[in-house]
Amino acid sequence: MVRNCRVEYEQKVRELNQQKNRAERMEQDAKAAMARQQALIRANAEAMSKAERNRLESQYKAKTARYEGVMLGSLLYGTLCTLFTAACSETFINDFKAFFGAIWSFVRLCADKVLQVAKWAAQVGDMIPQPTVSAIVHWLIQIILVVGVAVGAGFLLFIGGEKLYNGYKEHFADQISIAELLISFAVVVFFAEPIREVLPVNLLLLLLICHGAYIGIRQYIKGWWRARGYY
Repeated sequence: MVRNCRVEYEQKVRELNQQKNRAERMEQDAKAAMARQQALIRANAEAMSKAERNRLESQYKAKTARYEGVMLGSLLYGTLCTLFTAACSETFINDFKAFFGAIWSFVRLCADKVLQVAKWAAQVGDMIPQPTVSAIVHWLIQIILVVGVAVGAGFLLFIGGEKLYNGYKEHFADQISIAELLISFAVVVFFAEPIREVLPVNLLLLLLICHGAYIGIRQYIKGWWRARGYY
């Protein structure tokens, strides 16, 4: 009888172990199924999110392209109208010629001064007794001075222009600057005669002064914002 009870007990223990193993396997299967479902849900959510993001990006790009197209068309129209008006404005044309004529006169004046200095310095070669050597030294000094001044001036203009271009491109090359420049240009062109009656100043010079004042004001505002942590 004791043996039968032991056998029955061992049988029940085995059955309990089997049930426990089945329960553990079912638990593992349930966890695996849950993990697969969660992965599937995440994948579907990511796919839906990506599709929605792509749709919104496409709509944004389309609206941006339309906006830029309208802006570009308006810009071209306004620029052409202003240029045609400038071409018909005798006052603006005269100031345009005077502005670049003054620049050319200044360049010629500087070139003449350089040539005069070079000729004066080249007189050192005239002191040499031998005519051939004197002529060679004379022209050599003159050429070296003229070329040296031209190269130095060109180098300084290149460095200054590059720094000015990079600084302007980094801080001011945007739609606001274009709008300000075009508005100032339009005002100068359309109101050329009244402006000249009030201000005896070259219109192109006035345009540059206005743009320079705009840059100074904008830089001051940017510095004011930066000092207070707004920028």
